Amino acid sequence: SPSNFEKPTPLGGTSFFAGYRIGRGKFPAYDGRRETNDYGEVRAGAIVPLIRNREIDKNRADIKKADIDRKLAELSIQKLKIEIVREATRRYWKWVASGQEYLVYKDLLAIAKVRQSQISERIKLGDLPRIEGTDNDRAILQRESQLVSAERELQKSAIDLSLFLRTPDGTMILPKESSLPIGFPNPLSINSLQLDESIRKAWKFRPELADFEFKRNKVSIDRELGYNSAKPQVDLVVATSQDFGPGSVTRAKPELEASLVLNLPIQTKRPRGQIGAAEAKLAQLDQELQFAKDKISTEVQDAISEVNTSSKRVDMSKAEVELAKKIEELERDRFFLGDSNLLIVNIREQTSSEASIREIKALLDHHTSVANYKAAIASVLQNSEVHE
Repeated sequence: SPSNFEKPTPLGGTSFFAGYRIGRGKFPAYDGRRETNDYGEVRAGAIVPLIRNREIDKNRADIKKADIDRKLAELSIQKLKIEIVREATRRYWKWVASGQEYLVYKDLLAIAKVRQSQISERIKLGDLPRIEGTDNDRAILQRESQLVSAERELQKSAIDLSLFLRTPDGTMILPKESSLPIGFPNPLSINSLQLDESIRKAWKFRPELADFEFKRNKVSIDRELGYNSAKPQVDLVVATSQDFGPGSVTRAKPELEASLVLNLPIQTKRPRGQIGAAEAKLAQLDQELQFAKDKISTEVQDAISEVNTSSKRVDMSKAEVELAKKIEELERDRFFLGDSNLLIVNIREQTSSEASIREIKALLDHHTSVANYKAAIASVLQNSEVHE
């Protein structure tokens, strides 16, 4: 009654075995090796592949593939991390922009309310017709409506941001208006992002490219298994055995034996088919990898173009706001000197506020484009963050 176990190792495909057997009773002369001493025989040894299974075998291939699958799962997490950071950043800047727009409409309403008492006093003195007071009341109602809409947008953007803003235990935090920053950071200067360097970083850190590399490694393992199966099997078997207990004195002595096991493959269609399929898949993956690199290059180029263009828009919108503010102040002075009317003043103030809103939107677009650029080069996966 034999009992055996075998332990494969990564040491050149070598496997170790050990076993115990006990053979009692009468055996024919030609089968005498099955007989053991009373306490049985212990046998141990090693099988050393010399050609087939020396570099790789199914067990080692499965272990390598499992390790690659683990790395592929990690890459999926990295991809998700990039998208989460981009989306959270986009929602944060949207919240900041909504807060800035709210302040613009709040200031616009405050101006009309402050002017209301001044106009009333001038109407009493006969310096202004009553229609000017009515027109200012209309402007107040209009601006109150605009402020309510802006407040709703601020609340909505805060709710959207709360999905990514959480306490350590995972509870969502609704950001308060008092937490809003003073304004947007300065935009990136034109041509501060280098295309070649950015593409190099993207190729190095984007998980999509590593994904193709790992998939290629898995297929290469299948190809190696195909080549391995086509090789002849030549195994060196070294074993030692020892009988224990009463019995033959000859069997009581330890025995050492060595042998070669030879197995030549006759049918090689299956290994050749496995090799051919693996090589075809490798060629396909190489093409897909090159396309992915080209796609990433265009994404980086487009992201840099978007950053630079949005930066120019910010500069132009700032200049427009400055001019609109000057014209607004001049028109307001003309009104109080009696050289203008409230309709023109309201138009100037509304034009100025619209210019401010355009500046805010330009800043929002710029910082959103920076977030897109950082996602394109996988900045969150790098040790050094891209400055903003």
